Amino acid sequence: MQSKFPNPKAPKTLYIFFAIDIMVGVEPKKGVSPVIASVLMVMIAIGLIAFTYTWFTGMARQAKASGAKHMGEMEKSLQELKIENAVFNSSANCVCFILRAPLTNSRNIPINRFTHYYIDGKERNLNFSQCTEFKCSVLGDAIKDTNTKKCNIGGLDPGEACWGGIPYESDTYPTFFEIKHDWGIHEIEVLIYK
Repeated sequence: MQSKFPNPKAPKTLYIFFAIDIMVGVEPKKGVSPVIASVLMVMIAIGLIAFTYTWFTGMARQAKASGAKHMGEMEKSLQELKIENAVFNSSANCVCFILRAPLTNSRNIPINRFTHYYIDGKERNLNFSQCTEFKCSVLGDAIKDTNTKKCNIGGLDPGEACWGGIPYESDTYPTFFEIKHDWGIHEIEVLIYK
């Protein structure tokens, strides 16, 4: 029986025929065609680009919203509200006052539910039926200067003012009138008696 392996001393041409004989009948390995491979690579690249774009867009949107919120909070903390006048009308038992938003403000300051009023450290409520414009006339022309705008309004633009009255009945006269605003504004004034 003759061996399939050629003799090492045989000429080189026999090796070539031997290699051809072995490969005959063996199917070549099939792979992905170059066109399909190119299409797959392009689709993968587009998918990665879309994912990256979506991810960065979401991050940018979140950073923008967070930045805007922080800027708004910082801007609120820079606003002011001043007690321009605070008088205790002893005959009417009313603490009457005028608040003004300075011209240096850059925003409208909401007043109605955001401002809290204190007399000698105790929170009190406005009452325009008990402390009328007539009873608060002790403020003088200041009420006319505010165009009779009451402090139960929506807000004060820079330079605008409002007036208010708080009933106060006690054996002792009040000493301090104080306001606190939800934006961090805090003002205190010694009351004048009239």
